[in-house]
Amino acid sequence: MMRAGLLSHTISLQRATEEVSAAGTVLTTWADFATVRAEMVTHSVADAGMAFGEAAKASLVLRIRHYHGLTSDDRLIFRGQAYGITNLLELGRRVMELHCEVLK
Repeated sequence: MMRAGLLSHTISLQRATEEVSAAGTVLTTWADFATVRAEMVTHSVADAGMAFGEAAKASLVLRIRHYHGLTSDDRLIFRGQAYGITNLLELGRRVMELHCEVLK
């Protein structure tokens, strides 16, 4: 059971749409399809070794009320930053846990 008082953050869920420009190129744009309240479970920033130096890798785990049709192909906006959904877990019938990583 999820308590409403824990849903202290607002996130926007986005889905990719493809459009063909007048020049014939395919453009991928992201459009909001829902705005929901979320509980932050964890938020971490880790330094990940990359081939060309160090890079910060931010990840977070959020819980939301179940949203039918949400997939890992979608993304979310949290505090102005885009996050890709890496894993979706259903916790019972009413709660979803979203594991996300920052998109650059």
